[in-house]
Amino acid sequence: MKVFVSGSKRIDLPNCAFRTIDGYIERGYDFLVGDCHGVDKAVQQYLSESGVRNVTVYFSGISPRSNIGQWKVVALGNTELTGYDFYRLKDERMAADADCGLMIWNGESKGTAMNIDRLKSLKKSAEVIFVKSYEDVIATFVTRSVAYGAMYILPDGRMLDLSTLEYGHAEFCELLGKSPQELKESGWIRLNTKLKYVEKPGKITDAQADRLEETFAFMGERVPIK
Repeated sequence: MKVFVSGSKRIDLPNCAFRTIDGYIERGYDFLVGDCHGVDKAVQQYLSESGVRNVTVYFSGISPRSNIGQWKVVALGNTELTGYDFYRLKDERMAADADCGLMIWNGESKGTAMNIDRLKSLKKSAEVIFVKSYEDVIATFVTRSVAYGAMYILPDGRMLDLSTLEYGHAEFCELLGKSPQELKESGWIRLNTKLKYVEKPGKITDAQADRLEETFAFMGERVPIK
């Protein structure tokens, strides 16, 4: 079985995408990938690091822009075509050669949307992982008031209400594609007003200090900052 992996150029792969790819690896799928930056290159990197050899890189032109694992290639090209039409050839060929697809989409990339449609028109399944941009994910949870439950306070003073997420901070990090340690190193304050704990990064900004005062007032006590 062959899976056609495609995705947007301007997103980072979330952890759920790596787990999904692992599933295809475990089931022995062959991977058909492109040579572009963004998702194509990130998937190539992961497959190379995972020691996967059953990969084929499709490209338009003289040579692939990226082939990290030095895998076999399929060259598509028509010197009479330019721009999008030139690169469209490889996407059409991958959709034709594949048995199914894994699309990692930010909801905006027209190329990925067209690949989803191509697979559907060929009566092939397309598993879609929808990925929002970093700032879009953050904007979804911004709150003006202190929440009862899991929260983050960003260095710029924005507060994020994670109380609606079943697994709180862990689920949010999954959505954002960042680890708790990465957010801590970026200066984010992790807290939970229900469980009454606050985890401090290396330095607290003035904006965060103001929000912490609001948080302590909400909880009715000044809890230790660990």
